[in-house]
Amino acid sequence: MPTLSIAEFPGEQLHGYAATPRLPPLAEQAVEFTGDAASVSEPFNGGTTVIRVLADAPCTIQVGQEPEAAPTSLRLAVGIVEFFGVPPAARLSVLKIAGPPVGEATPKKVSKSGRRNKPVDRRPKSRRARLR
Repeated sequence: MPTLSIAEFPGEQLHGYAATPRLPPLAEQAVEFTGDAASVSEPFNGGTTVIRVLADAPCTIQVGQEPEAAPTSLRLAVGIVEFFGVPPAARLSVLKIAGPPVGEATPKKVSKSGRRNKPVDRRPKSRRARLR
């Protein structure tokens, strides 16, 4: 079953910008989810203002006091770490969505012989001959 990993951090401000969260996290959660119904995390720690999330399947998320993730909610890419600011004691809802995984590399096109295609010299033949 796919899992969304959540790490909770206290938020710190540095000249008006969010600073990099300090380790160790205040708390960690692993929320298993399906496409049948949205799964909801435990409430975040009272000191949590920043979360780090990582999904191992395509999904959408929503954060709030009583969140309900829908197919139109914020989409997460597979295997990409994301950081979000959250209100204190909020929860996160996650829903698996259909479709190919996001964030996976696509293979390069290769010729029938199994070698990568070579670039084509598009100069006229007469010009190619003079340059050799």
